[in-house]
Amino acid sequence: MTPVTPRKGPILNRLLERLSPRRSLAAAIGWTLAVLFFAGAYLASLWVGNLARKRLEDQTGALYQQYALQVSNALDSSLYDRLQWLRAMGDVFATRVAAEGPARQRALLERWQASLPELDWMAYADANGKVLVATGGRTEGEQVDRRRFSAAGAQEGWIGDVRAAEPADDALPPTAKGGAGGFVELTAPVRDGGTGLIGVISAHLSWRWVTALEEDLTEALKSGRAVESLVVDRDGRVVIGPRALAGKIIDLPGDRVAGAVGRLVHRWADGEEYVSGYAVSDGAGTFPGLGWTVWVREPTSTAFAAARELEHKIFAGLLLLGLIGAVIGIASTARRMRGLAAIARSADAIRLGDANVLVVPPGADEAARIGASLRTLVDGLQRERASLRALNAELDTRVAARTREVERMSEENKYAAVVRERLRMGRDLHDTLAHSLMALLTEIRLLRKLADTSPGSLREELMNAETAAQNGLREARAAIAALRYNAVRDIGLGASLAQLLKRFEERKGVAVVLERDQGADALADSRAETLYRIVEEALHNVDRHAGATRVEAAARVERRELAGGAATDALVVTIADDGRGFDVDALQPGHYGLRGMREQAELIGARLDVSSRLGQGTRVTIEMPV
Repeated sequence: MTPVTPRKGPILNRLLERLSPRRSLAAAIGWTLAVLFFAGAYLASLWVGNLARKRLEDQTGALYQQYALQVSNALDSSLYDRLQWLRAMGDVFATRVAAEGPARQRALLERWQASLPELDWMAYADANGKVLVATGGRTEGEQVDRRRFSAAGAQEGWIGDVRAAEPADDALPPTAKGGAGGFVELTAPVRDGGTGLIGVISAHLSWRWVTALEEDLTEALKSGRAVESLVVDRDGRVVIGPRALAGKIIDLPGDRVAGAVGRLVHRWADGEEYVSGYAVSDGAGTFPGLGWTVWVREPTSTAFAAARELEHKIFAGLLLLGLIGAVIGIASTARRMRGLAAIARSADAIRLGDANVLVVPPGADEAARIGASLRTLVDGLQRERASLRALNAELDTRVAARTREVERMSEENKYAAVVRERLRMGRDLHDTLAHSLMALLTEIRLLRKLADTSPGSLREELMNAETAAQNGLREARAAIAALRYNAVRDIGLGASLAQLLKRFEERKGVAVVLERDQGADALADSRAETLYRIVEEALHNVDRHAGATRVEAAARVERRELAGGAATDALVVTIADDGRGFDVDALQPGHYGLRGMREQAELIGARLDVSSRLGQGTRVTIEMPV
């Protein structure tokens, strides 16, 4: 028989349930601890990493600042030493060969150039600035008295950046034009007997020598590190530096005053961030310096690599400790939660109907006390459940009886709604067809009398009767349309009144003014429909009886004080005209407009007030609590 391999599905499901924070309180506590340890490890690593970066930034910047100062001082000292040597050679030249021929003079200059490999070219010019001899015969016979090196060198000697000093490049020796865009020229006077000037001696220093000197001084820094050094002139042009920057003008921060030093972290023109130190040349001896700035820099990606590595190690270590602590916390919590787990399983069994009594774990810890309390609650709930069953049976009987009563009352409410709708339709017909038919009946009676007394007037009265019939037909159609379309429900009471008054103004030629607020605009229920009908009836009365030229209407929500000091909001609608007015107390037989308006107001719990005097117009006010 082939052995049966146990299925791994149930085991995996149980493991997932134990690790799910939704199914296990121990897992939730463990995951919470893990998240807290992870966040703490991350924040601690960031804090330590920032401290280490700041310290490295200060230390590395100070180191590079010191090296930049050393390179700057070494360049100034070397240039000053070469100037002193050239002055000494000028004295030798004056005593030995100044009075001899060009061949002897040229041979001496070439021997001196050969003794110093850093010299690219040497020349001797007379006091008038004419080059008499030069190594290799280059520039001999040229006039250089207008060049700065000739005038300054005739005084105390001169060291200068020829690129900045000479606007014309044609006078420079071709072999001296290599390197990073130029060279350095030294000039010293040649005096007869130490007093009278007989000429100047000049030499060009090779950039190869300057570059080699700079590399020798910074070689210790470049061992295993991506350190670069640059020499920038006072115009910001890179004199010595990487091939990509050589000869270019770059904008660098920092002070350019002679002797200034500093360190900073700065993003350079290539888009990469560097930690840098710099020093500005301040000369040596009587040499004031060329205004060059020496920069020593290293990308922060390599300069702070140790800080990042430390940050990662701290994070990994703290995270590992956090995970170990979380595992221990889960295990310890699970052991302490066994009692609660047993209570939960027993509660599930009771919920499913498999048990009636809650199982309580032994002991006196929190789980045992919670279990005892829950068992008391469960026993009480069981008793309450039995009582609820009996009560539900009684309630079912009462609900059935109440349902029958509600059905009976529903039928009565339907009948009441029909009656109210009939009353409203009756009022609408009174407001439209009744008036038109009465006018038509009056015309017909007049026509009957005229047929006997004045037949010639029949045509005009027939036209009046036709007009009355057309008005009645139009009003009947408007009433039917009003039954089909309910503007108040769709756009609110305020907007509906505005449309009604605008139509009244256009048809009757009476000036109308309406004031309304948001409270009136928001009302759009059955009460708003009734208010709309009351205002409509009031306008009919203005048209038929008032003879007014102006109507002022308003619909606003106002605060009203009640008995006992309480207050409530009420919607107040007013329609006032400047017509002939009437006696409110006098009976108007055959007129049901005011009575219908009051009946409609009473249906919605509103109060209608009509005030009028002969010759002073009429004001209708409807006030309804909202």
